[in-house]
Amino acid sequence: MRGIDLSQWNTVKDYAAIKAAGYDFSIIRAIGSSKGKRYHDKLFVKHYEGCTKAGLHVGAYAYFQPHLSGYNALDDALYFLDNFRAGMHFDMPIYLDCETWIKDKKNNTKYCIEFLETLEKRGFFAGLYGSDISTFHDLVYKEELKPFSWWVARYGKKPNYATENCHIWQKTSSGTVPGVIGKVDLNECYKKFPEIIERNHLNIRK
Repeated sequence: MRGIDLSQWNTVKDYAAIKAAGYDFSIIRAIGSSKGKRYHDKLFVKHYEGCTKAGLHVGAYAYFQPHLSGYNALDDALYFLDNFRAGMHFDMPIYLDCETWIKDKKNNTKYCIEFLETLEKRGFFAGLYGSDISTFHDLVYKEELKPFSWWVARYGKKPNYATENCHIWQKTSSGTVPGVIGKVDLNECYKKFPEIIERNHLNIRK
């Protein structure tokens, strides 16, 4: 499947045009973080409603800075889920964005596992987003994160380090897509997430 990811930094004029151009899914940022302060992405609901109405499969992601924030993985995971309105449904995974953290592989890995397990215990299909080398090599122990799906960024060529669970490849940050103003991230997905998630009744905000 071909997809994009969206945040408040992306202006979309026509969600249906994205679908008509042959894109299948969008992963939308729900939570951002700046200087350790977490916040709700102001276009999350708009992007969610526009993408679902257009018939795109939808996932979500959150970016935290655990080394700066003073919060813990449980607090952050629940803050993420609290951003979902009752009735929202995601048929793509829910991701933790792990990048630009300090190089503390032991504690970063522990945080990721606790965060993702918190999502799983609440009925969500959880995964980890990060760069092929600067995340999966430099920031975490990837072997300990194999129970989760990976969304791996590497521009210009496919990932060659974080390959075992690379189910989505973010291949560029400078794509152009009808309906979206300016540059947008482009992704390729190699796993039938909508079928898996629907079959197991996951990712429903109750």
